Amino acid sequence: MANHKSAKKRARQTLKKTFVNKNRLTRARTAIRTLGKTMEGKDPSATDSLLRNVQGLLAKTNLHPKTIARKTSRLARKAVNTSSSNS
Repeated sequence: MANHKSAKKRARQTLKKTFVNKNRLTRARTAIRTLGKTMEGKDPSATDSLLRNVQGLLAKTNLHPKTIARKTSRLARKAVNTSSSNS
């Protein structure tokens, strides 16, 4: 356990950040699963709005920027392919 005042504060901050980051990542993963189920349906407008939501959630996560870019790119490509094949 930390002995100095600054180390105790850092430990508290780390716990808060860990909780927030884990919560954001969980919400993003859930939204990705929901988007996948929506893409199976025939509603392109719902897919577009969910895709924007997922992109925003991923942008707020504590992942590497290139990982976020790769994931959003793949999801967008999948969404475009499913909406064009449903038409």
